[in-house]
Amino acid sequence: MVKVSDEIVFKESCGCHGRENTPVVGNKDSLMMAIDKDFLLREAGRITGDYQNRNDVANALSVADFYFQSLGCAKGYLCFCTDNEDLISSPEERIFSDEMILMQIMRADARMHPEIVEQKFSRSDVLPPEYFDTDEPQAYIIFPIHYKNLEYGYLVLNPVDGEWPSSIASTYTNALSSALENSYYQKQYLEFAEIKRMSETDPLTGLYNRRGFENGLSILLSVREKNTVDEMHISIASIDMDNLKMINDVYGHSEGDFALRTLANTLLACIDEGEICARFGGDEFSVILITGKPDRIRTFTEQMDAMLAKAAKDSGKPYPIHASVGFSELKGRNTHDIIACMQTADEAMYIHKRSYKAEEH
Repeated sequence: MVKVSDEIVFKESCGCHGRENTPVVGNKDSLMMAIDKDFLLREAGRITGDYQNRNDVANALSVADFYFQSLGCAKGYLCFCTDNEDLISSPEERIFSDEMILMQIMRADARMHPEIVEQKFSRSDVLPPEYFDTDEPQAYIIFPIHYKNLEYGYLVLNPVDGEWPSSIASTYTNALSSALENSYYQKQYLEFAEIKRMSETDPLTGLYNRRGFENGLSILLSVREKNTVDEMHISIASIDMDNLKMINDVYGHSEGDFALRTLANTLLACIDEGEICARFGGDEFSVILITGKPDRIRTFTEQMDAMLAKAAKDSGKPYPIHASVGFSELKGRNTHDIIACMQTADEAMYIHKRSYKAEEH
């Protein structure tokens, strides 16, 4: 058996071998250098991880300030381009804006207490002119904050005697750049999602409108097509509020809106997971029921009637809140099948409506 002793040996990257054959044991400087490198490696991982908590600019600024003390400089200035909000108009490439904004000043000895500035200035000045108001020579180091060809801003460090940016500076700015990229595209996604939601929603009741109904039905039909074990039965219900014109004429349109919202809330409460209800306009509503159970239509109708009667009684309104409903099972999936199914449901609904009006008189 041959025993081989081991020891950590440091060499300078410049090639002078100034630390060659210098063991860690007994050498305080080398030990501290190893500890510092280990800390910076761990800190780099923590920086990247903390940016994943939320995708918004406020979080990015907060994380940037929290880890600023790792850069080895006492003070730093975080500057953004002023047209970041217009990023989507030029998604392939964008240079620095002529006007910048100093977002915050960070200090290593004031962790989590940045100075929020939000001051605009000319990019040719690097920083607002008043920050150069000193008689002493100063050094400024600029780290660009960018993602590929998209410039978001830059970080300005102002090292004093005995300071110099640590090796983590590039990781710090790269992680901040990625966080800003994610935040801007997250904002774009949310804005598009909100536009899509509004385009598919009835503003009075919050139910789907016709477009939302059609999109939801398309998804249900796709699910049914993939379900090869147990066929998913789908029925369309045509629902029409009774006496809405009378309510509007006698009691006012605000009361008519109240009755419509009451019906909408009732329909939402009566549908099961995966089912859809929509308002097509006026007093016309439609519901998509998954009728795998033979009594689904009956339970829906009974629950809707009971809840509407209770809502009308509890509200103390001087008019009844009632809706007529008709059903038809959807056999196919093409446009002709859907139109035919809805027409059949409408016919059944009008039969119910005539019966209800006859009972009223």
